[in-house]
Amino acid sequence: MRGNSTLLDNLVINTSDASSKAFGKSGTGGKTIDGFDWWAISCLGDRFSKANKNLGIATSLYNVWHKTDIRMIEFDVNGCGDDGGIEEVRLYDEDDTEIKLGIECLALSLNKAYNSNVYSWDVGYQTNWNTKEKVQSVFTKTNVTTANEFVDYINSHLKPFNELFLNGKWKIHSIDAKNLQVQFYRNVQNGEHDRIYSLPYVNHYGATLPEVVNHPMMLAYPDVSTSTWSKLENHCYSQLDGGWEINEGSQNTIQYRLTPSTNPDNEYHVEVSVEQNRNIMEVETLEDSFRFTGSDEKRLRTYLQDELKLNTYAGATLDFNRKADRTKILQIKEWLDKEGL
Repeated sequence: MRGNSTLLDNLVINTSDASSKAFGKSGTGGKTIDGFDWWAISCLGDRFSKANKNLGIATSLYNVWHKTDIRMIEFDVNGCGDDGGIEEVRLYDEDDTEIKLGIECLALSLNKAYNSNVYSWDVGYQTNWNTKEKVQSVFTKTNVTTANEFVDYINSHLKPFNELFLNGKWKIHSIDAKNLQVQFYRNVQNGEHDRIYSLPYVNHYGATLPEVVNHPMMLAYPDVSTSTWSKLENHCYSQLDGGWEINEGSQNTIQYRLTPSTNPDNEYHVEVSVEQNRNIMEVETLEDSFRFTGSDEKRLRTYLQDELKLNTYAGATLDFNRKADRTKILQIKEWLDKEGL
């Protein structure tokens, strides 16, 4: 069951054990806890997980505010049939003029088929379809499987590949000869091929992949780390209600606007607008908006220490199974709801 969430610092909210207890062995034998069934307890755990992301989002975007001209970021997130994800990211400046990065990136690798000695070229998922067709017409040889053969082949075919492009020439960003991978990039004009399909991200193992380093956002904004963009993407997904990607699916737009703050404790705040369009025989639209600041964590910490006598740095865990803890958990939820976090 879901439900071990670090809310702030080292304070953990545990709803997992209570949810499992309420669920029972078969899903029918459990008992409610103070009127909460297993699903309500699980959703409560999700609520605290979402709050954790909300509390840190303004601080996470510090370098976006200070080191870029980006003042609004808009995501299109669509899904259906148990699949889905971000389909486009748009950037805007303080005048709401869309920012065109003018950079196209290409990841190309020569991969060995599973349980076979057959190799084939693979083009990264962010690649424009027209570019992909040109790649397939030039890079056709698949027996260049040693490091030296691979490097020589890439270098010898870069010129004929570039002859297919009139607007901007491809350059090699990096080559991983051992793993038969190469990263290209080029500068383009007039907004050609500069659609952003996702943000750079850190994977589940904490690693940053080569195609993420060679990403339009990383090349355009080198002072903003991969972890910043990764946290923003994770926060984006956390704003959607569960089930957005199943059955008939949904079409969703999440917008982040960074604006100067009138509060002397914060330079800026982050306004988040969420529009969810669910496909349920007909489209059902839900709209929400939130505002987050860099002082949100401080305000929650003060509340927890002064009102509930909780030291968030001490490594405490509040367990929904325990009545005294349950009372505090519900008090915290009430405070988060009241503060819009």
